[in-house]
Amino acid sequence: MTDSKNNRWKWVGIAGWTLLSLGIAAVIIMLTPALANWHDRILAKLALILTAILPPLWFWIEYCFIWNAVDETCRPSLEEFKYGQEVSRNIWLAFVALLTALYFQ
Repeated sequence: MTDSKNNRWKWVGIAGWTLLSLGIAAVIIMLTPALANWHDRILAKLALILTAILPPLWFWIEYCFIWNAVDETCRPSLEEFKYGQEVSRNIWLAFVALLTALYFQ
């Protein structure tokens, strides 16, 4: 692998772990009654909105600026990339559904 590709995937990993951490924090906030009721549940609303908006934005950035920028000989095929995106999308949708159900309980 080239240094630029290693660097790119390093940042992809950092972004992924950051988003996962934010998602876990959102679930903790929504499951903890004292935090969920804080300032009319502003944190819960913010967590739900960000969880609904940021992952699709990330999927778009990953396709347009990361996957397309890699040399065709070094990147996975379009079908492999699409499969990975579909799996990620399904996990994200389940997570948004869970947060929505918790928010409106």
